[in-house]
Amino acid sequence: MAFILATLAHLHLTWIHPFGDGNGRMSRLLEFELLIRAGVPVPAAHLLSDHYNKTRDMYYSILEQTGVPPVTRQRTLSTTQPRALWMVYASRSHKCRRCSYPSCGSPTSTSGSVISTPKREPA
Repeated sequence: MAFILATLAHLHLTWIHPFGDGNGRMSRLLEFELLIRAGVPVPAAHLLSDHYNKTRDMYYSILEQTGVPPVTRQRTLSTTQPRALWMVYASRSHKCRRCSYPSCGSPTSTSGSVISTPKREPA
């Protein structure tokens, strides 16, 4: 639940865009603060910010795609889709950490080959 709250707070503050400069930094700081207050360990809380920094082009692309905040309070696909897109991108921070950021969850690596997640051995 903390992850959802923190990442959506980041997105919504970015939508509001209250400052002339530093909105992204403030959004990441708010996200980090919410994760820490929820008891998430500091190294884990840093994963999101690290993910955004290492995938900066994708970060801005996703923000651009989700850039129009919902106008209506009615829950429809059009109002939840931007949030879902953002959540999918943000949730990849843990996957990317495991695979050393080869492509941030995109289906192909920079070389064009398909990325496969290694299968875990049963414990």
